[in-house]
Amino acid sequence: MSSGLDEDQNGNWCRLGDCISQSRQVFVYGQGRSGLAMRAFANRLGHLGCNVHFIGEITCPAVQSGDLLIAGSASGSSGTVLELFRKAGIHGAETAVITTAKDNPLSEIANIAVRLPGTARDSVSGSLQPMGTGFEQRLWLSLDAFVLELMKDWNQNGQDMSSRHANLEV
Repeated sequence: MSSGLDEDQNGNWCRLGDCISQSRQVFVYGQGRSGLAMRAFANRLGHLGCNVHFIGEITCPAVQSGDLLIAGSASGSSGTVLELFRKAGIHGAETAVITTAKDNPLSEIANIAVRLPGTARDSVSGSLQPMGTGFEQRLWLSLDAFVLELMKDWNQNGQDMSSRHANLEV
């Protein structure tokens, strides 16, 4: 996979793509607006044919060995996500975090840590955007770019993905 994403992190994006393709089930999680970006990513993984679930949904099954949990967390220190990673590990699942911080608790315990440029809080970097808006935008766009790489690597196109799009909509 030759991603146009952060070149320093290209190897971690590749590892994440490999792990997704080898996983029995993929579990996705994020909180707040980051959670919205992660939900959109889960949606696209489903369009790619992955057996994917967003944690917290009533239809979310049990995590097991051979599964993967991917979380988006700007700070990498969310107690909820740390607990989810701990539980996933107990059940033998792999974990991956997409974050901004170089050193944080989630990056230390995750099997794969992908770092997006920037800070967890935009006001720290001098941005006019409030709170974590920059991370949420970078997360959404990076995951969309990542899906394009997965499409290429898995020899899929928009038509393939459309065949898996919801068809009970009115």
